Amino acid sequence: MKKIYILSVIIISSFTFIYAQNGRNHEGISPRANKITNDHQRRESPSYIIEWEETNLRKNNEGSYVFLIESPIDFNCFGIGWESSEKGIKPGEFKINYRVKGLDGIWKEWISSDGEVAPEETPTGLYWSELLFTNDATIHSAIEIHLIAYEKAKINFSRVDILNTTNDYAIPEWIEKDKKEETQETLRSSCPTLPTIIPRSDWCGSYTDCHNANYAVTYIDATHIVIHHGASPNTYTDGPSIVRSYWNYHVNTLGWADIGYNYLTDKYGNLYQGRKNPNLPTSDVRGAHAGNANSGSIGISFIGNADVTLPTTVQIDKCTAMMAWWFKHKNLDPTTSAGMTTQAFGYQVKPRICGHLDIGQTSCPGTTLYGQLPNLRTATKAIIDACTTSPDNIPPTTSINTLGNLWQSSDFSLTFNDLDDLSGSGVDLRFYQAMEYTGTEWRANGQNGFFNDNFNSTIHPEWTSHSGTWSIVNGRLLQSDQLNTNSNISTSVNQNNSNSYLYQWSANMNGTGANRRSGLHFFSDNAALANRGNSYLVWFRADDNKIQIYETENNVLSLKVDLALTINANTWYDYKVIYNPLNGKIEVWMDNLLVANWTDPTPLTSGEYISLRNGDSEVQFDNVKVRKSRNATVNITVGPTGGKDIQYESINSTTEACRVNTLIKDVAGNFSSEVAQNIFIDWTFPSTSSSVQESWQTTDFTTEFTDEDNLNGSGIDRRFYQILENQGTEWRANASRGFYSDNFDNAIHTDWTQAKGTWNIAAGKLVQSDENENNSNIFAALTQNLSNRYLYNFQGKIDGSGTNRRAGFHFFSDDASLANRGNSYFIWFRLDDNTLEFYKVTNDVFAQQKVIGININPGQWYDYKIIYDRINGEIKVYRDDENIGNWTDPNPISNGNYISFRGGNSNFEVDNLKIYRTRFPSLTVSVGPGSTNDIRFQNINPTSHAAKIKSIVTDMADNISAIHYNDLRVDWTAPDEINYVNDGTGADINFVNSTTELSANWASSNDENSGIIKYWYSIGTSAGATDGVVWTDNGINTFVSHSGLLLNPGQTYYFNVRAENGAGLYSTVNSSDGQTVDIPAGLKGVNPFISFVALPNPFNSSIQIRFSLTQAQPLKIMMIDMLGKTFMLYNTELQAKGDHNFVVNGKDFSPGVYTLQLITPGGTRQLKIIKAN
Repeated sequence: MKKIYILSVIIISSFTFIYAQNGRNHEGISPRANKITNDHQRRESPSYIIEWEETNLRKNNEGSYVFLIESPIDFNCFGIGWESSEKGIKPGEFKINYRVKGLDGIWKEWISSDGEVAPEETPTGLYWSELLFTNDATIHSAIEIHLIAYEKAKINFSRVDILNTTNDYAIPEWIEKDKKEETQETLRSSCPTLPTIIPRSDWCGSYTDCHNANYAVTYIDATHIVIHHGASPNTYTDGPSIVRSYWNYHVNTLGWADIGYNYLTDKYGNLYQGRKNPNLPTSDVRGAHAGNANSGSIGISFIGNADVTLPTTVQIDKCTAMMAWWFKHKNLDPTTSAGMTTQAFGYQVKPRICGHLDIGQTSCPGTTLYGQLPNLRTATKAIIDACTTSPDNIPPTTSINTLGNLWQSSDFSLTFNDLDDLSGSGVDLRFYQAMEYTGTEWRANGQNGFFNDNFNSTIHPEWTSHSGTWSIVNGRLLQSDQLNTNSNISTSVNQNNSNSYLYQWSANMNGTGANRRSGLHFFSDNAALANRGNSYLVWFRADDNKIQIYETENNVLSLKVDLALTINANTWYDYKVIYNPLNGKIEVWMDNLLVANWTDPTPLTSGEYISLRNGDSEVQFDNVKVRKSRNATVNITVGPTGGKDIQYESINSTTEACRVNTLIKDVAGNFSSEVAQNIFIDWTFPSTSSSVQESWQTTDFTTEFTDEDNLNGSGIDRRFYQILENQGTEWRANASRGFYSDNFDNAIHTDWTQAKGTWNIAAGKLVQSDENENNSNIFAALTQNLSNRYLYNFQGKIDGSGTNRRAGFHFFSDDASLANRGNSYFIWFRLDDNTLEFYKVTNDVFAQQKVIGININPGQWYDYKIIYDRINGEIKVYRDDENIGNWTDPNPISNGNYISFRGGNSNFEVDNLKIYRTRFPSLTVSVGPGSTNDIRFQNINPTSHAAKIKSIVTDMADNISAIHYNDLRVDWTAPDEINYVNDGTGADINFVNSTTELSANWASSNDENSGIIKYWYSIGTSAGATDGVVWTDNGINTFVSHSGLLLNPGQTYYFNVRAENGAGLYSTVNSSDGQTVDIPAGLKGVNPFISFVALPNPFNSSIQIRFSLTQAQPLKIMMIDMLGKTFMLYNTELQAKGDHNFVVNGKDFSPGVYTLQLITPGGTRQLKIIKAN
């Protein structure tokens, strides 16, 4: 509501200064703004945005927030937005009083208005006024605004957008003519006449985005017209400037895709096109004028203040002329009422011409204009009734909007464009049929109310022959028994009162009888009975030349219509029968001429069968079809279950499985041509897998992917991958490489910045729990330019107690710290509106691009996948692996640095965020500790995994594969160096008395990543050399005695040892300090031993050592444990030759493995012995 009034002198004198100039902190007046932004470049006209934060806002004693603004620019209009502490308040409960100061320094009278836009209706999340104008829409210099808040509400934030839209754009000459002569209609041949509509190109002026609106319009079946009024003064002189102002405010302030109204009319009688409409005026598009009512209505706005002044006569005349044409074209009565979804009151019955206040809590369209609505309804009807229209012989036309993807995998929507010529009678009825290709023929699912049979081969099993001789001859169904008086072949078709039905078939009667007749039963409840139980029968008599309509009740025929009609034998006719079970009306058409009709006062509302019937004749039937009524958009269901419209997949990549055809009729009875759209069907998921050559990855490696679609499928479309790293406590990914992973298991990771809202981890989920917050923000950095396409996957749940619950996800953001994330895209789910919404953000300002209706259940977890192609701008949204919506940006954002979750007045939970990017069938994965590598972490132990390669693919039908995981073990570091290598079997020795055997032992190595799997040794005549023994696998043993050697006395030999880990990496080689072969004179070259054994082995209390010497010589017997500790058992300077037997008391030895050595100058022999437990 907007009123002009005079405040008392006391109030006026209290505020006759401009705070921005003198800087005084006056009681009850908001101090300086926190932020002032020049918005000229974005809006293409002088404009500023002025913002106040909570700390600078105070309510005065009268309950008002007062804003005194000396504007940075001269302006002619403005709007105020605000955030309220109390949620769910209707906009109209906030009051606005304002006045403006002219360039002459004089303040004008006060004007009052109400809040107009709710937070849920704009991406800004604020309440907003309507666009408010200065007193005569001319430029002024200052504003004083009193925002009167709802009693309990506190204003937490406020914003005023100031605009100057008075640039001197030339007004087209013909508009000036309209202004001077009040109205000049462009003559049309229709009645009512379609008034002249000023196109957008004539009022957009210099606004580039207005001329080039690139969002996708949504066509609707509107049943109501909602009347609005603007906030402009009645003294304006430039109508196009006012329209431009609305566009600027709706798009650049409210964040809508376009001007909200469908049409606008000014006081000079000019009628303007508002919202973009490629098929203007014969199709309607969804506007943004009445919230939830937008999908069922168009909005017409009267420019001017209809609170205080009645619109001009020419303004009312132009509006009624437009509405008369619109209602006549849609074949609707403007004086009636009908059900509709309202903006604020749910589903209610409202007048077809209603005011904004009828459906929303607002005072629009003002007191005086609202009082005129009854007159507008009757005047509109009078124009229609006064028409004396010449016959309409031009058929209407229909077309099917081509799908962006002719491959479909699940339920999808088709939109139709139904047009009658401008001078025509208007579209009356619309029908469609969904057919499926079974692999041999096109049929339709009778369970869903369709039927199709072209009788190409044998009689289909769907038919049941009850009586007669039926066969297929030359591609037609023939009943050849001329003696049969009541043939019957029936099929099941589910028919109910949710739709009207169009039954179409062709027939040719022949034979030698004198009472030849044929027809169709429909809405039958028992086709096996003689007269099909309860049904209707349309009956054509060739010999009597009649058309008859019967109703059968309890299987008894009752004649309702009996009219003369010439029907020639041996002649093909096309028959159409239309039945509306809501009003009982039956229309019968032959070769597109209406030949009979009847209305059943107690119509049948359900039926299960149709039945072909003839008597005393030979009849051929062909092309039997059953279609259902439709709106501008229909949903085609797809899947292998019986309840789907389409139950078959395409048999190959060149054969469609779905065909949707449509037929419409205008009021004059003209039928359109049939139009059909063929669609490929593929609901089988593709598959993907990956492989690597090595079981352990130690450096950059190649991954090969195998991506396959089903044999007859649509083919692989996009290939995505993600590389995860086990960072020790959780699995994450390298965001600088375009990957992201967070399972939200513990605390919020330091990668995230909590900018706004209350975010925490609860039960392993990321939770935003502040339902008062209308723009929560948690964001993280992510490189998004390394591949052409990205896939964002997360699970989400929206809940809470409010009525405007919403949440979503920003991607390709260049500055996520800003309120709307700078430049980005935004997918938004509105729980209470059940909508999926696509937004593009430019310079931190939203623009809604597309809205799709979906069902969203509160508190239910969904899996979401969002795919963005930064080359062609295509965005696809999947829910639970089903594509639920697409939008393509013709000017795509090519780079992004951040992602962000966002919620609004809801409890928003998120889990398992995974981000993938596209790949080729083969790729190189980088490995190493550097920050630019794909995998930067190694195995934390030999049995775990350090990384995963995940793969997911889509096919051309938007099927999405299961995720394939390839677990990887990673270790790029060598084992720890071996600390020492001892020559000999125990402590390090320098000499060895054998020319055939060398021994060594060494410290164990360690590798925490992949473990030690073996040790290698070699023997050489220098450290590191292998000229004695090449590298030899020693298993996991840390000691060795290598026999069978031919050693040179006096030569020093070195053991070289290295460890190998599970990844196949070797430690640094460590060498012993060498052992020299030293054989005493007289013994060199003589083998001192004949035999050497120890029994029993293992032993407990004692062990017997037996050996035999070839000659007398010095002898030592020692035992060495695994730690190298030596136990001397026997030592003599001369041991006689021959056999010897020693018994050693083993009680004092600990259980374990020992080395038993016999040492003589001629050599050493050793055995491994075990002390048992």
